[in-house]
Amino acid sequence: MRNVEVPSSANLEYIFNHLKQNTTYNVVLQAVNNIGGTERISDPVIIIVTTLPVGPPQVPAKPTVTLFNNTSARISWMDPGGYPDNYTLQIRSGMQNWTDDGRTSGIEMLFYDLNELTPLTIYDARVWSINFNGPSGLSLPTRFRTVGMIIIDRGENNTLQTTSGETVTLICSLEHLDDDDSLISFNWTRQDGSTLPPGSHLNDSVLTIPETKVEDSGVYVCSASGVQGTFNLPLSSPVLVMVAKILTYPVELLLALVLAWSWSWSCSWSWSW
Repeated sequence: MRNVEVPSSANLEYIFNHLKQNTTYNVVLQAVNNIGGTERISDPVIIIVTTLPVGPPQVPAKPTVTLFNNTSARISWMDPGGYPDNYTLQIRSGMQNWTDDGRTSGIEMLFYDLNELTPLTIYDARVWSINFNGPSGLSLPTRFRTVGMIIIDRGENNTLQTTSGETVTLICSLEHLDDDDSLISFNWTRQDGSTLPPGSHLNDSVLTIPETKVEDSGVYVCSASGVQGTFNLPLSSPVLVMVAKILTYPVELLLALVLAWSWSWSCSWSWSW
C-alpha cells in the first residue's frame, strides 16, 4: 500500500506510472480535507485495475471439432491467455487455400459453428487471436471429416414386395471415407410412428422382420447418430414394404375342384372315343 496525494483540480484525475504489466491493482479513493485533521468525509471507492500485457496473445491450442450432422460442425478452443480481443477461425478443404470463415469477439466466445459444409469431405481448421498489440501465431490445424448420407440397400424405388410368412431384411449404411462404423449407431423406425412388428430385431444397421404379416406393410426409415450423441443425421429415404396375403382354400373346395376336373376330363375322353 502507498498513498498518493492528489491536489484539488477541476479534472479530478491522476495518472499512475511505472505499473507492472499483466497485474491487478486495487485503488481506494477517499475525499479528505484539513478541518479537524485529514478525516475521511466519504466512503472509500475501490477501483480494480488490470494492466495489459506488452505483447500479443499467446498461440491458441489445437482446436477440437464436434459434428452436428453431415453439413455442420462446431470448432472449439481454449483461452490461450494474453487478453485476446477476438479470434479468427480459418478452414480449408483438401488442398485449397485457407479462408477466414468466422470471427468471435471477447474471450468468452471460444467456439464457432460452421454450416453448409459439404458431406463426405475432409476439412482442416485452425484459429488465431489478436489484441491491441497484434495477432498471435496460428494454432496447429485440426483435421476432421464430414459424414455422408444414409444409404438404403433396397434397389430401385426403395420398395420391397413379399408374401406373408416370409422374412424381410432391411439394411442401411452410412456413406463415408473408411470402413469404421464403430462410432455410429443406427436405428429403424416406422414413418407413421407405430411400433416395429412383433418379433423384429435390430442388429447394428440390419432390421429383420420374421414371419411377416399383412399388417407389417408400411414405410420404414433408418437414422444414424454418433455413439456419444455428437451428431444426428436426417432420416434416410423411406422404404416401402408391401406384404401380400397368401390365398388359402378349404379342403372341401379343393376336392370339389379336383372331382370336377376329373369328370370333365372323362367326359371329353368318352366323346372322343
